[in-house]
Amino acid sequence: MNIKKIIGLTAVFAICFSFSACGEDSTRGGGLITTAMIEKTEPLGSVYDPFALSEDDIFDDSKMLDRNGKAVLIPAQINTIVSADPAITEILAGLGLADKIAAANISALEIEGIRPDISVIEYMSSPVSIEAIAPDVFFSREGDVIPGLRDALEEAGMNAVYLPNPNSIDSVLLDIAFLAEYTGKIEEGERLMNEINLAVDDILERTSQIAAKKTVYFETGQDPSYSFGAGTFLNDLLATCGGVNIYAGEAGVLASLPQSVIAANPDVIMTSVAYDGYDYNEIKSRPGWSDINAVKNGEVYYVDRNALMPSQSLVQGLYLLAEAFYGIIVE
Repeated sequence: MNIKKIIGLTAVFAICFSFSACGEDSTRGGGLITTAMIEKTEPLGSVYDPFALSEDDIFDDSKMLDRNGKAVLIPAQINTIVSADPAITEILAGLGLADKIAAANISALEIEGIRPDISVIEYMSSPVSIEAIAPDVFFSREGDVIPGLRDALEEAGMNAVYLPNPNSIDSVLLDIAFLAEYTGKIEEGERLMNEINLAVDDILERTSQIAAKKTVYFETGQDPSYSFGAGTFLNDLLATCGGVNIYAGEAGVLASLPQSVIAANPDVIMTSVAYDGYDYNEIKSRPGWSDINAVKNGEVYYVDRNALMPSQSLVQGLYLLAEAFYGIIVE
């Protein structure tokens, strides 16, 4: 089902479904996600399809569908949040909810507005440690590393809301749309989405006239080296900026073999690898890589992985990549 059709159906049945209230205000649970906010996104599946709600939930305005099509409870008030995903944390902060976040990953401490005294969620946090914080809602991603965590939290009476792993810029827009609706931050969500849409429009327009698009190898990990193919968020970022991923013919996260990079002879090499003592310039001295176009032409670049977050930060990431590829800068 197309998004615009879903929005139309939602508006028609506004009285009946959990998206609704009167008008487009910013109260929790009130107001629709506007077509303007998501007009650039692709089909949603059942995520915001009002007919996907069960008969018992249709008239329950305390529930809405999450990004996976599951009916979730909307708390009467959201004063305490635990977020186990850095990108979700950043989106929540962008929605003006930084002061509500009581616990998050350690990387959240780098996000503007996050209190320095928040509890840090460890990689293998237990339901008990999260339950002790007693959040109004717990946000995370599908594929949680702790088997049964969601069930355990729900059995403890907590609201656990899981978002799918982002695989495109569109999926980030949908994350923002959902989180804005769930938390009642409609106007703030629209602002974040508009910023992304404007950046995407600008870069697409400015790269559309470039006939010879540059090929790119992007390294995201080492020992072994990792990169990515189609169906990933980072691949969508590259494509939006006019880059041609040398692994676009493959799918998902993958190990990159030196021989395949040499054979592909990319025009640009990007890396987001960073740790104490590491200098990304070592890429230039790898055996057999001196003849790669990117190395010969001095087009080996480092980009901060925080700018590549599947959140509103992707605006910065887009311009960093576009500048590296074609010298495009923010005007």
